[in-house]
Amino acid sequence: MKKNSMVKKHGLLPLVLSALILLLIPSAASASQDRINVVVSIPPQKYFVEQIGGRHVDVSVLLPPGASPHSFEPRPSQMVDLGNAHLYMAIGVEYEKALLPRIESMHPDLKTVHTDKGISKISMIPHSHDHDHHHGHDHHHDHGHHDDGHGHEDHAHSHDHQHGHNHEHKHGHNHAHGHGHGHHHHEGDDPHVWLSPDTVQIMAGNIYQALVEFLPEKKGYLQENYINFKRELMLLDQEIKGIFAGVEPGTKFMVFHPAWGYFARSYGL
Repeated sequence: MKKNSMVKKHGLLPLVLSALILLLIPSAASASQDRINVVVSIPPQKYFVEQIGGRHVDVSVLLPPGASPHSFEPRPSQMVDLGNAHLYMAIGVEYEKALLPRIESMHPDLKTVHTDKGISKISMIPHSHDHDHHHGHDHHHDHGHHDDGHGHEDHAHSHDHQHGHNHEHKHGHNHAHGHGHGHHHHEGDDPHVWLSPDTVQIMAGNIYQALVEFLPEKKGYLQENYINFKRELMLLDQEIKGIFAGVEPGTKFMVFHPAWGYFARSYGL
């Protein structure tokens, strides 16, 4: 009777709330691993990770719109925010060289995934061209900003063809190239691994493995997404091969920025 009177006096609400709290504690712990925060270096990676991680990933891009992956410097606030991430997915762009040691120092528990692991890299060799044509007319082209899909800054190319006409390109940066022009600013390995379906397939495998390690209970879901994404990449590869089926191997093509080396290697250009 005394116990019943205590329940009546204080009500059932505190008991119910206590029971709910006990029930919610384990579900809150599991929910923390139901959706993870992933930070990537450049926008194309966001698409790749979301294709595989789906509803179980929140993906943010470190590189702001319009910034160059060759010279970007993360803000202090961005470095602090990385502490909220579960995974950082690197891709081998230039700014990561200074960034990754800082991440390791500031956030030793943050796991870094090198999504370009296993890709046979192409060397960016400085080159020189010497053209000797004779035309007898002047050209002047003034090009505005061009974005090749990953936030590059504009690159100024000043071409002085010694063939009776001057051909000048202005793009905003002030490093001049000539025909015979000097060296392009890129050296070392070509970082543009996201521009060919076969290299993206390798990256997709690395992304999948990293997500499964973090979310092992979601392996079936992640595997299904991974297989579907690989199928899309294989279909795209076949479509591109069909486009170039009648093109002579070794055919040359013109680009704005030297970003298409892996694409050229894949399709015999």
